[in-house]
Amino acid sequence: MMTNLKLQIIFTDRVGIVANVATLMARQSVSISSMEVEVKGDKAIVYLEAVPDAQAVSTEGLLGSVRQLPNFLEISVIQTLPQEKREKRFQVVLDSISDGILSIDEDGQVTTINRVAQQMLNCEAAQAVGKTIGELNLPDASILECLEEKTYQNKKKNIITDKGRFQFLAS
Repeated sequence: MMTNLKLQIIFTDRVGIVANVATLMARQSVSISSMEVEVKGDKAIVYLEAVPDAQAVSTEGLLGSVRQLPNFLEISVIQTLPQEKREKRFQVVLDSISDGILSIDEDGQVTTINRVAQQMLNCEAAQAVGKTIGELNLPDASILECLEEKTYQNKKKNIITDKGRFQFLAS
């Protein structure tokens, strides 16, 4: 059985490539956890992360099957997907900012936290991302008001943590 596999597959562009790749992966007992398609000229570049189950074929068997797809040109195993590269660049920019930045999604879960906010809250990104604001035990969670569709205006507040006194803007 193979481990997760990140692939770059190049085809001559045509309708149905994504359907063909998805069907092939399903037949090989391989789930797709991520897929991105980029069209450059007459080429379609498919980036995907394949997640095999216990019945999946070997890596060589999977690559051989992909090579049989119509309009196939090239396949290679890659280390980093394009979305991962974008996320890393975004995190570098956030970490270069001298203000603490923490963002949440519509469910109140932390999606992004930069270096300064990690220091302020005395936590690592891995400890914060995916948790709700309530789980972080912040002294003020007024940002959640905007998720409840209440009228919300930018609010400037002070909070005190074991790392010191901080001013924050919830928007």
